[in-house]
Amino acid sequence: MGTLTYETERDLVITVTSPSVNGCHLLGPAGTRKVENRTLNDIQMYRTRDCTGEDPIYIATNTTNEIAPDSLPWRSYSVVH
Repeated sequence: MGTLTYETERDLVITVTSPSVNGCHLLGPAGTRKVENRTLNDIQMYRTRDCTGEDPIYIATNTTNEIAPDSLPWRSYSVVH
């Protein structure tokens, strides 16, 4: 329950209400650099489109995270349950 909000490369704000705890979720072709997690679950952000790879970023419930300017964007996420 709750919302996950992120911005696209074209500054479009996307809000996902109650994202599924199952599977991998894509964040658009170019990914995102900022995420606001207002859900009841923590999430993990990935720089790949298939929720794999090294060093996923853990974003706790009710927090916001933004990547450094020279970093690759996040392209997918999964919900921790």
